[in-house]
Amino acid sequence: MTSLRRRLLVGTGAGTVAVLIVSGASLYALMRSSLLLEFDNALLEKTETLAGMTEQNAERIVLEFAPDEEEEMVEFQQSRRPEYYQVWREDGTIVGKSPSLGRENLPRDASTAEEIPIAAITIRDGISARMATLQFTPQVDDENPPKSPPHRLTLAYARDLGEVQSSLGQLRMLLIVVGAAATLASLGILGWLVRVGLKPVDTLARSIGLIDENRLAVRLNPAESPAELSSMIHRLNELLGRLQAAFTREKTMTANVAHELRTPLAGIRTTLEVALSRDRDPASSRQVMSECLEICTQTQRLVENLLAMARIEAGKDLIKSEPIEVEALLRKAWKPYEGLVERRELQVHWDLGQDLRLDSDPQKLQVVFSNVLENAAQYANAGGSISIHGHRLNGKLQIRVTNTGSQLTPEDVSRVFHPFWRGDASRAATGTHCGLGLPLCKSVVELLGGDIQAESTPDGRFVVSMTV
Repeated sequence: MTSLRRRLLVGTGAGTVAVLIVSGASLYALMRSSLLLEFDNALLEKTETLAGMTEQNAERIVLEFAPDEEEEMVEFQQSRRPEYYQVWREDGTIVGKSPSLGRENLPRDASTAEEIPIAAITIRDGISARMATLQFTPQVDDENPPKSPPHRLTLAYARDLGEVQSSLGQLRMLLIVVGAAATLASLGILGWLVRVGLKPVDTLARSIGLIDENRLAVRLNPAESPAELSSMIHRLNELLGRLQAAFTREKTMTANVAHELRTPLAGIRTTLEVALSRDRDPASSRQVMSECLEICTQTQRLVENLLAMARIEAGKDLIKSEPIEVEALLRKAWKPYEGLVERRELQVHWDLGQDLRLDSDPQKLQVVFSNVLENAAQYANAGGSISIHGHRLNGKLQIRVTNTGSQLTPEDVSRVFHPFWRGDASRAATGTHCGLGLPLCKSVVELLGGDIQAESTPDGRFVVSMTV
């Protein structure tokens, strides 16, 4: 795994080297172009000067810059970096050439362009040079003019590029040395900057490393870190908040489970101890066993609800969808509570619409209906009423169960779907109601792709609405 520090160093270093190379190459190209332009300008000027020093005396062409003339120029004879010239008539015959050429000849360009052409050539053992070629008519000697029109001549003048190449070589070496030094200095500075710039990341990592399950209340301060880390710190704080809430729920769940299981176990133990304290007749023994069986049944239901919620949260509970007649499923779920409703003298109102069919998991949906209906039957005030409505809304099925006698506050309603929460703060119904019914309903309904809500109206009605 490549570290962020190394990636930054490699990336910035490569970018710096690339910039230096491009900059150096561009500077070299500009300097080369400038030197060649200056060289060519001097070449053109000298070519025109040599053409001006050529005249025609009668039928003879006089090159005033030739070695045998008065205006002899030593640059055409010197051994170190000599200059070169050669002159031709129109028929190609040579009028003269510089001693520096020896037996060699300059290439003759027959171009008639108005501008003086310049070409790169190689002369004398591979020496690189540049040559200017000019076609012109020489001046005429007034004292001895030619009898025929003046000859048309071609002049070629060349200079080797030794000085230019030497200057460019020095420039290349200078750019390489300076570029290498600049690269090393830049990498050193970049390494220091990256190390200093990443210190807040190391500090943040150390701060995170100090947080464990016993210090989840700690929050990181974004004001102490660069702005680039602010978003990460906010997300970490949000994660810590969720972890703290999860650990709190886990601890609360453990305490609640222990409390809920302790009560029925204590009840079974007490009942059995009393039964064993003296001899009993068969009828009394059956009564004791019936009481123990009822407590075991309630405890079993608690454990099953816990396991059901655990499977749903773990994503291991599969949905087996099939066509369902919702009205039949509702009445089947209601049947176990008819006796309780009669004893408490509750009025029940059914309002079910047409076409209450649905494709869903019947077993899971019955668990939801059973818990919601039991909640209404248990918590409705004696002599109160329960209403069960079912109809379609925007293509979905909505079931609404309402019971009277609610004394829940809005804050209480917001917690009815929390595991083990009950409206009786004294937990007087421990062992009978464990506060898992509505939380289990919420988990199942959401697993089925639906939604469940609860509210307590000002006139004391508790309403549970499900949309599936």
